[in-house]
This record gives sequence, structure tokens and C-alpha cells, in this order.
Amino acid sequence: DVVSDPAGGTVYLDGVLRGTTPLVLTGIAPATHLVRIEKAGFEAWEEVVGVTAGATTEVNATLAAIPPPPVSGSVSVLSDPADANVYLDGVMAGITPVLIPGIAPGPHTVRIEKEGYGPWESTVSVQAGATEVVNATLAPIPPPETGSVNVGSSIAYVDSLLLGSTN
Repeated sequence: DVVSDPAGGTVYLDGVLRGTTPLVLTGIAPATHLVRIEKAGFEAWEEVVGVTAGATTEVNATLAAIPPPPVSGSVSVLSDPADANVYLDGVMAGITPVLIPGIAPGPHTVRIEKEGYGPWESTVSVQAGATEVVNATLAPIPPPETGSVNVGSSIAYVDSLLLGSTN
């Protein structure tokens, strides 16, 4: 007896097509035989089984579903320094370091911002089933240049009356 879960698997005995599950094979010579079960959307199942004269050999196969191909990718974003805001296509997506999953394949804009540093921006190409790594070094914003202002003034007072100022 050859049974598979799910049923409807194509059964091969020693490489020869014998039918679909559930299936009872008769007239099999006593020996070891290779049983292979195939079904679309499932991984092939194989096992070597021993057949004894006058006995029934039970073959129970659980077929593993083939996972569907990935439809999205990920972007892993690192920055120096860390703890920077990450924007993916203009939407806040986390703080570095961050892994952003479930991104549609194609080009995307990554922007990284941190107070005291200039923004960093780049385009990444995301592929289904892959993780694109972005590693950005942020440049510090230099402090504004400072100068001095010299204000000179002379004020003349006579008997506590303001007479005027010069300069």
C-alpha cells in the first residue's frame, strides 16, 4: 500500500511509473525497492523499502509543500554614528541599526538624518528574497563661524542730562 498526504501523488517504483496515491501495488518481487512520490507544488519524497514475500509493505509519505518564491526583499541600514532616523521613500522606517522587511522589489530612496549631522541619501535596488545593506557615514555639521562686533560709543552727561553721543 502506498499512501501520500496529500493524496494524488505520482508513484514511481524503481524509476517506473506505477500510478497515483492511494495505490496498492501487487506482484512486487521480494527485495529492496526505491519508492518515489511526486506531486506538483510539493517536494519529491523518496524512500527505500523492503518487500517480503507474502507480506504487505505499508508506505506512508507526507509530502512537504514547496514554499512560494519570495515577493519582497529587505533593507538593512547601518550608520556611523548610530541612532539616526531612517526614511524609506520619505516615510520614517526606524532608527539605525534597523532591518526593514517586506519591501517591494525595485529602486527605493533611503535617507538618514541625525541632529548635528548632514543628511545622507542614496537609492537602493531591492530584489525579492534578498537583503540590501546600506552603510552610511554621516558628516558632522561644523558649528557656525563666529565673529565679534565692536560697538564704541561716548556719551556725555552734564548734571545728569544727556547731551548726546558720538560715533
